[in-house]
Amino acid sequence: MKKEKEDDLRKKELERIKLDRIIKIKEAQESFYAFCKVMYPNFFTKGRELYTIKMCNTLQDIYEGKLLKKNGEPYKNISINLPPSFGKSFIAKLFTSWALAKDVKNQFMVASYNEDFASEFSNHVREFINKKSDDGLGIGFNDIFNNVKFKKGSNRSSDWALEGNYMNFVATSPNGSSTGKRGNVHIIDDLIKSAEVAFNEKELERLYNWYVNTFYSRKLQGGLTIMISTRWATNDVCGRLIEKKPDDWYVLTMPACLNEETQEMLCDENCNWETYVDLRETQSPLIFSANWLQIPLDSFGRLYGDFKTYSRIPRNENGMPVFEKIICYTDTADKGNDFLCSIIAGVYEKELYVLDVLYTKDGMSITEKKLADMLVDNKVNDVTIESNNGGEGYARSVTRILREEKNNNLINIETFHQSKNKASRILSMSSTVERLVYFPSNWNNRWNEFYLSIITFQSDMKKNRHDDSVDCLTGLVEMIDNTSKPITAIKSIFSY
Repeated sequence: MKKEKEDDLRKKELERIKLDRIIKIKEAQESFYAFCKVMYPNFFTKGRELYTIKMCNTLQDIYEGKLLKKNGEPYKNISINLPPSFGKSFIAKLFTSWALAKDVKNQFMVASYNEDFASEFSNHVREFINKKSDDGLGIGFNDIFNNVKFKKGSNRSSDWALEGNYMNFVATSPNGSSTGKRGNVHIIDDLIKSAEVAFNEKELERLYNWYVNTFYSRKLQGGLTIMISTRWATNDVCGRLIEKKPDDWYVLTMPACLNEETQEMLCDENCNWETYVDLRETQSPLIFSANWLQIPLDSFGRLYGDFKTYSRIPRNENGMPVFEKIICYTDTADKGNDFLCSIIAGVYEKELYVLDVLYTKDGMSITEKKLADMLVDNKVNDVTIESNNGGEGYARSVTRILREEKNNNLINIETFHQSKNKASRILSMSSTVERLVYFPSNWNNRWNEFYLSIITFQSDMKKNRHDDSVDCLTGLVEMIDNTSKPITAIKSIFSY
C-alpha cells in the first residue's frame, strides 16, 4: 500500500514536470526573455531581472515592429548601452538564435572590432542552436524550435546557412570582407574595445567610414540595425549616427549605478555598491564614466590638457606650510540647474595649490553653511564672490554665518560684478590656468563631478552643458594673476 502511494506521488510529480515543460516551451516560443530563462536559468536570475527583462523585451519589440517612433512608424535602429560584463553580447547571441528560429529566412550580419570576436559570436550562436537537453525532461533548443537545422557542409565561423537557405549568418569586422553578402538584421557588437581606440580621432573616423560606406550598404531594405556597446566617446560610430538622425534611433542606456545617493545599483550580482566605489576610485574617470555610467567623454577638443598635481603641499624646513595666503573664489549658480562652485587654494610663489572644492546644485540656504564651514576649516584669508545672480546677498549671508555662528571676523569677503565676456575669459586664460594650478593627486576621487566637468570641458563653448567649474577656476587664477599688489605673508599654524 505504501509503495503504491509512493508510485502514485512520483507519477503525479512526473506529470507536473511534463506539463510545466510544455508550458515553458510554449512561452519560450513566444517570448524572447522566457526563451533565455529556459536556455540559461543560471544567468537569467531574479537578481538580474531589472536589466535583462528590459533588454530582452526591447529587442523583441523592435524585431516585431512594436517599438514606435513619435510619428507612429516602427524603429529600425536601436542602440543598447550597458556596462562591461553585464552579458550584453551574450543576450545578443541568444537573440540571434531565437530570431533565426522565429523565421529561418532571416539573414544576420554581425560585426565586431575584429575577426576573432565576430567568429566567436558566430560559434556561440551555433552552440545555442545545437544545445540539447540532458534527458527527456530538460529543454534544449530543438525542443523549443524543431525547424532549425544547419545546411550540410555549412560549418564555417565566418558564414553559414540553415537548411533551405543560401545564407543566414555572416561574421565580419572593419578589417574583414563582406563582399556579396546581405542581411536584414545587422548587429554591431562592441565595435570599439578600448580607450586607445575611443580617443583616437583617425581610428574613429576609419570605423565610421567603414560603417557608412561598407557595412551599412549591405543591409537589405527595411532591415534592422542593432548596435550593442559600451559608450566611449561622443563621436564614436554610435554617437555620430544618432547625432545625424536622432529621430531614427531608439536608445536604451542603463548605467551600473541608478542613484548614488541611495546607492541603488542596476544589478548587485554584476556590480554592487562596494565594487562600484572601488572602480570609481581606481580607474581613470574618463574610462569609469564611459564604462560604468555610459556617459561618453572626449579627450579631443578639450580646453585643458593635463593638470599638474601634488602629493604634499609646500612646506618649510620645519615641516610647516609656507602658503603666502589662502584664497577662495565663489561663483553662485546662474540658473536652477546650474552648479554653485567654490574653490579654495593656497598661494605659493604665484602658483595655486587647490585645497578644497564645493561643487553642487544644492540651494543657497544649504551651501551658505557649507561654504562657511569650508572657509573656517581651511583658514581662508580672502574670499571673492561674484555679485552677479544673487551673489551680493549670498556673500552677506556667508559673512553673517561666519561672524554670528563661527565667531570669525578674520576672513575678508569681497564681491564684484563680473562684466567681462565669460567665453573670452575662459578661453584666453586656459593656458595660464594650466600653468599656475596644482590639484591634489587624488582630486578625481575627492571631487569626482567637479573633476569630470573640468577635464572634459570643450574648447567649442557651444558643446558644454555647464561652465560653472571652469568659470570659477578661471576667476581663482585671476585673483592672483591680475593683481599688482604684493602678497602679504601669513604664518600658517595648520597642516594638511
